[in-house]
Amino acid sequence: MLSLMDFVPLVGDAFALVDGQAGRHPAALVEARALGTPVHDGRQPFSLLFQGADRPLLPQSIYSVQHPALQPQDIFLVPVGRVAAGVQYEAIFN
Repeated sequence: MLSLMDFVPLVGDAFALVDGQAGRHPAALVEARALGTPVHDGRQPFSLLFQGADRPLLPQSIYSVQHPALQPQDIFLVPVGRVAAGVQYEAIFN
């Protein structure tokens, strides 16, 4: 099971967001942060914020998130806003 500590050392690194239709989309992990208090089994809820290119705008969906230090993970990503450098996508782990 993924944890916040799997991603904290990777903030700033390049990832690929892969879907079955449009291919690979480069993105950077710009934030990995804790949310609230740990749940009953001690797991810490957390969020990840990725930043991708301005175009194409990826719809909310499940993407294979790939990085050399991790096994590919299917993660539900939601576009949450545009910034000067592109579009940001968030994943929430509860």
